[in-house]
Amino acid sequence: MTVLRPAIFAALLLVPAAADATTFDAGEFELTIGAHGEAFYSYVLADPTNGVNNARIFDSRHNTFALSSAGMSIDAKSTYVGVRVALWFGLTSEVIYGAEPFAPGAGSTGPSDGTLWRYLQEAFVTGRIPLGNDRSIDVDAGLFVSPIGLESVLAKDNWNYSSSNLNFALPFYHVGVRATYPVGRTWSLTLGVYNGWTNVIDSNDGKSIGLHAAGEVGRLAWGSTYWTGNERPRGSPEGKAWLHHLDAWSKLQLMSWLWVGMQADVGFEPNRIDTNLWYAGALYGRVQVGAPLFLTVRADYFRDKPGDGASPLFYSVDWVSSQTVTLEFKPYGNFSFRLEYRHDEAGAPLYFDEDPTVPTERRQDVVTVAMLAWI
Repeated sequence: MTVLRPAIFAALLLVPAAADATTFDAGEFELTIGAHGEAFYSYVLADPTNGVNNARIFDSRHNTFALSSAGMSIDAKSTYVGVRVALWFGLTSEVIYGAEPFAPGAGSTGPSDGTLWRYLQEAFVTGRIPLGNDRSIDVDAGLFVSPIGLESVLAKDNWNYSSSNLNFALPFYHVGVRATYPVGRTWSLTLGVYNGWTNVIDSNDGKSIGLHAAGEVGRLAWGSTYWTGNERPRGSPEGKAWLHHLDAWSKLQLMSWLWVGMQADVGFEPNRIDTNLWYAGALYGRVQVGAPLFLTVRADYFRDKPGDGASPLFYSVDWVSSQTVTLEFKPYGNFSFRLEYRHDEAGAPLYFDEDPTVPTERRQDVVTVAMLAWI
C-alpha cells in the first residue's frame, strides 16, 4: 500500500497533461487510469411538454443541454490478481439503474435500489488460475457491464450516439461470478452465474446462467451469448418462469473506409399463464467520408410478444423500430462531435407530446448534437 498510494496520486496528476499516457507501473501492479465525458443537446420535433425523450439511454432529455455521462476508471493488475473500479454519473446511469428492483432492508441491513448503485459502472476483482502450458482461467466476481449486444453502455464506444432499441431493452449489467478461458488464440469462452437479468440484488430465489463466446479474426469481431434463468420477481403471477435468450453480433471491416455490423436476438419464456416470445435485429453501415468524417446508418426492430394474459418483459408496446443517421467529426482518436437524426415508430403510443404524464405518440423524430471525449 505504501508503494501503491503515491503511484495512484502521481497518475491522477499526470492524466490531464498526457491523455495517451494512461498506464503506469505501481510496484508489482500495472495501473491504468481512464476517464470519459459525454454531453449532448437533443430536440424532439414533437416538443414534448415534460421534456422527456422516452425509451432512450444517452439522449433522454429534450431541448436542454445535458451531461449524459462523466466518469473515471482505475484498473490495477498483477500476474495473478486484478481489480477494476469504474465510476460514473449523469443521465445515462439514471436510466440504466432505473429498472433496478427495490430490496427492503431489515435489522442491520439497509434497503437497496438504483439510487444506491447508480454511480458504479463496473466494480470487480479478478483472480488468475494457472493451468500449465501457458493456459489459465480468469475468475471475476462483482458488478459487470453485460456482454449481450453489439453496443456499449457508453456512447463513445458505439458508432451512433443514441442507443438502438435492442440496447435499451436488453440487460445493462450483471452481478455475480464468471470464469473466462481462452479457447484459442482468437477467441474465448466465459461462463457466469449471476443474480439476474439486470439486478444488483436478486429479486427472486433463483440464479441466472450466461455462456458467452467472443473473438476477433482479422477484420471480423464477433460475440454470442446464451442466457437462461428466472427473471420474474417473487410473487409474480407468471410464477417461476425460466426464460431462454440467444444473442449474436458481429462487426466487419470490408474495406479501409467501410464497416458493417449486425445484431440478432431471439428468446422465449414459458410461464404459468402462457409463453412470451421476442425477437429483434439491428443492421449497421459505417463509411469514412474523409479523414476526420464518418457517416453511420442504423436500422433496428424489436418485437415483444407476451403470451395471452402475461405481462411483457421489455416494452409496454408490442413492437418498436428506428432508423438513425449519424455524422461524426473525429479530429483525434479520443475526441468526437456527432450530429444525428433519428426516426422512431412503435406499435402503440410510446412517446410524449402535449400530455406530460402519458405517452400519446406512436412516432417521433429527434435531432441530436453531442460532444464526447475520453482517455
